[in-house]
Amino acid sequence: MQPKVTVPSARVLVFKKNGTVAVSKIRLNRRTTGSKVLSFSSRSVKYVELVLVNASATSNRGLTRFSARIFRR
Repeated sequence: MQPKVTVPSARVLVFKKNGTVAVSKIRLNRRTTGSKVLSFSSRSVKYVELVLVNASATSNRGLTRFSARIFRR
């Protein structure tokens, strides 16, 4: 993500079949990298979204780098 000075933030939103949404923060280190392991079942989860935010008033020419890995068991 963007440098720490840009106040980056990352969240995982788990949309459940019963209509509720679980929000989980991903802690970022000084290099603005982070990870999160979530366990959930397709029986109760409709879908999952990864939200990345750069709260800076300026941007790096619109370039944001990120990667996400989703593992299924």
